Amino acid sequence: MATLFAVFGLVLVSFFALRFATFFQTLLFLDTLATAIAALAAPTTFPTIGWIAGPVAGAAVGLLTNLVVGHLGGHAAYLRFAHVNILCGVLWGIAALWMPTTNAPEATILGYILIVGFLVGAFSGAAALPMRLRGHYSSDHVVDKISQQILRRAPVAGESKALDVYRTEFLVCHFPDKLLATTIGVMWTIGAQNGHMNTYHDLIELAAGYYYIAVGYVIITQKKTGLNLNADEAIVLGPLGLFAALLAAPIAFRILHLVQ
Repeated sequence: MATLFAVFGLVLVSFFALRFATFFQTLLFLDTLATAIAALAAPTTFPTIGWIAGPVAGAAVGLLTNLVVGHLGGHAAYLRFAHVNILCGVLWGIAALWMPTTNAPEATILGYILIVGFLVGAFSGAAALPMRLRGHYSSDHVVDKISQQILRRAPVAGESKALDVYRTEFLVCHFPDKLLATTIGVMWTIGAQNGHMNTYHDLIELAAGYYYIAVGYVIITQKKTGLNLNADEAIVLGPLGLFAALLAAPIAFRILHLVQ
C-alpha cells in the first residue's frame, strides 16, 4: 500500500510540474521528474529485487504519468509520447547502477548528472522525433509550437527538417529538461545534504548560462528562416520558470528528507 501511495505521489509531482512549465511557457516539459526519481531511487529502495528495479520502476511511473496527464490533465497529445517517458525511465534505471555514493566527491556527482542528463536527453529527443514529424496533434507548449513552425516552413536548401527539429529540441528542451530531472533524482536518492549544496548550486549556474545560450542560438538561427518566436515566452517567462524550479529544488528536498 505504501508503494502505491508513493507511485501516486510521484505521478502527481510530474503532473503539477508539467502544469507549472506550461503556465510559465518554459521550453522545458518537466513531465519526467517523477520518472527520474523512481528509476534512480528504486535500486536502493528495493535492494532485494536487484538491478531490474530501476528500469521497471522508471518505465512504470513514466507510463502512468503520460496516461494521467493525457486522460485527466487535458493534454491528450502526451498519450502519443508515452514511449518517450518509458524509455527515459529505463535509461535512468540502468544509469542507477553507477549512482554516486553519498560521500562521493562533488566532481563525481556533477559529472554523473551531466553525462546521464546528456545521454537521456539525446535518446529522448530521438524517440520523440518520429511523432514530431507526423505532427498530427495539437499542443500549446512552446517547444511544440516551434517544431510545428519548422515543419511547416518552406524547405531550406541543404538542410533536413528532421535534423533541424531534433537539434533545436535537444538544445532548448531535451538536454536541460533531462539534466534537471537527473539532478532531482540524484538529490532524492543521495540526499540534499550540506556537503552537496555546492554541487546543486553549480548546476543551477551552469543551467542558467546554458539556457540563455541555447535560446539565443535558436532565436538567431531560426529567425533567419522565418520562425516566429514570442519574445515574452522564449526569453522572459521560460527562464523564470526554469530558475524558479532549480532554486527551489534543493530547499524542498532538504525539507522532505527532514520530514522523513
